[in-house]
Amino acid sequence: MTVNARELEYALTKMLSHPLEEIQQIGTEAKKAALKIMPTLVKYAAFDKYIYETAKNLSKVVQKNLKKLVPNEDKPVVLVKYDKDAEEKILAALFYKFSYLSYNKILVQVRKMSHKEREKIIDIALKKMTGMDRPTREFEHTYYTFDILIDYGAFRDIQRHRICTQTNQFATTVHGYATPEGIIEAGFKKEYDNLMAKASSAFQKISKRFPIASQYVVPLAFKKRVLITWNLRELFHFIRLRSGAAGHSSYRKIAQEVYKEIKKVHPLLAKYIQVNLD
Repeated sequence: MTVNARELEYALTKMLSHPLEEIQQIGTEAKKAALKIMPTLVKYAAFDKYIYETAKNLSKVVQKNLKKLVPNEDKPVVLVKYDKDAEEKILAALFYKFSYLSYNKILVQVRKMSHKEREKIIDIALKKMTGMDRPTREFEHTYYTFDILIDYGAFRDIQRHRICTQTNQFATTVHGYATPEGIIEAGFKKEYDNLMAKASSAFQKISKRFPIASQYVVPLAFKKRVLITWNLRELFHFIRLRSGAAGHSSYRKIAQEVYKEIKKVHPLLAKYIQVNLD
């Protein structure tokens, strides 16, 4: 891990406030190591009652309010929230950079523009991009929030995209699991399904008493949910990288579906996103 002292201090505080003893131990050992190098910068990292108690109390109230609902939705990607005025916000930001006018005054002018006029400006901003280029920073001034259902193994690759906001649910077996084509081709589907059933049974038993620790018995093939909010500039990068032909089929599907959802609501902005749909 490469991290600056400020971020490390908060990371240590979260680890020391985690309900699992293993995470607390990692936090303790990490703090000991850090104190040898920067004793004044991480010395205040410690158990935080607010973090610990808030998580525990929120978990209780959520379970109470949602206990009658069944998690039976199975769409891998759902666009749950987005900037409906994304085009205007990005165009206004592009104009803002090269003028001395206020954002609001520019926004009024942008809203008067026709679709063709807007398309021309977006073309100028994006059409010269090569395979290694990224859009300008002004494309960060809009957001898209996705509810994603994906197997845990593929999730680990999506999780690595740090320029975003993620809210992760705990690992579980309630959403079912993915079956790799290689397992079927090798003739081991029956054995594979039996093992997944045993893991699911163990999880259900353990989770009744130890809902957090029970995650240890969940194989990476089982699906989990994550809520991710990306800005558009980061989505250019995510979709191009994760839809690539060399990628894993699980996260390639997610990247492709994310692209399709953006294209539905903002075809003009999606026009220059590089995506492999094969």
